[in-house]
Amino acid sequence: MLATRWRLVRFQVLDPVLSVHALQMSDVNGVLSPASMAATVAPSSGTVTAAGVDAVWPAGVAAQPGFALVLEFSTAVTPTQYNLDANAIELSLEYYDAATQRWVLHATVARQAGQSSAVWRPVSTSTLLLAGALSRISTAGLGMSGVGLSVQDGALQASTTDWYAAIASPYLTLQGNWSYSLRVAMQSDAMNRRHFGIYLPRTSNINSGYRIALLDGQLVIHRFQGVGVVATQLHAITVNQTIVLGVQYEITAARDGADLLIKLNGVQLARVVGFEFAYADLCGGLFAYQSVCRFYSAAVERTVEADEYPAARVLSTLKHDGLVLPSDVLPATETRCAGVHPVRALDVEVGGQGCIYGTVELYAQAGNIPLPRRVRLYRSRDGLLVRETWSDAQGNYRFDHISQRYTYDVIAWDHEGLQQSVVANDLTPEVMP
Repeated sequence: MLATRWRLVRFQVLDPVLSVHALQMSDVNGVLSPASMAATVAPSSGTVTAAGVDAVWPAGVAAQPGFALVLEFSTAVTPTQYNLDANAIELSLEYYDAATQRWVLHATVARQAGQSSAVWRPVSTSTLLLAGALSRISTAGLGMSGVGLSVQDGALQASTTDWYAAIASPYLTLQGNWSYSLRVAMQSDAMNRRHFGIYLPRTSNINSGYRIALLDGQLVIHRFQGVGVVATQLHAITVNQTIVLGVQYEITAARDGADLLIKLNGVQLARVVGFEFAYADLCGGLFAYQSVCRFYSAAVERTVEADEYPAARVLSTLKHDGLVLPSDVLPATETRCAGVHPVRALDVEVGGQGCIYGTVELYAQAGNIPLPRRVRLYRSRDGLLVRETWSDAQGNYRFDHISQRYTYDVIAWDHEGLQQSVVANDLTPEVMP
């Protein structure tokens, strides 16, 4: 679509702030130079000009419905390539349709794995899942000899027939009171030690961090510091759990103030009182030893105090779950697998086989106009936020895999602030096709 006005919106950011250091779009003829570029919210540092952007926005700004980077071109253009040096995972690109006087979604673009961090391209669905995190994956350190990565049964399979596999994702940062979970199934165990679990490395050095793993019928916690696989054992706790090959288990580590909680399949195994927490820059990762393990999902939930309102202690919670493994996540030396689909963590509260769908439209006498808008799904009985999505350019939205035990309220917001919100109450889900 040719247009003179374009904007970048709906930045998906896992870090506390949004940082954009460079932006360049191109079409089939080469680099596109905007006549002007501006942000709808002023940055806390840096500048946004026609010549480029190098700016940082404070916590929460990127999530505001009205936040956008707006580019004006002297002639109509259609961007086909995107180079963006930013700490976002995904964003949406929209153009302004002068005929209908509204913004229209052109594409959702995401950071691309296996390439420069500045290379982006369109994706078919908005995920905000581990795919974005894996685009900055690191498999260096901790004796990675003999480790093979592949995609099997919709999971990331780590074959560690020679030594350790310690994989870290700097996007899964752990801040405040956090909870980090892995859903894993061990497929084979050459040493019969049932040794797998969570690795929490530092974002600044994958060779330093904590390993929380099952080993020989115990729950062991080690601190890694420096290069190599030498570790200091901090705790060893006997657990009454038999690990069966091929069965999925969810292992969770959570910080509760000064304590470290460890759970297996939702049951608390241990509370380590006064855990050392020597590192402030931890992130989520996974660990396996001389075995073949399939990691189905990774989830981090963190609660941090907003800097803007310290007295009121406003808490924001980020839930980041699921596992998407596009083929280009894998290292160039490994086999690439196509057609991999997202696998989400089990939602036992509001998950199910039901669906609710509809359209968002602006009333007009000549015929309603479909609109792309933020749409949220709430449980009617208590107002629990269940899902969130955006309607597409035709106004269509859909919520799948929701429980049929409840009725729901759907609310559509106008992020441009021109119309009031629209509510549909007490909707009953249909059975998914």
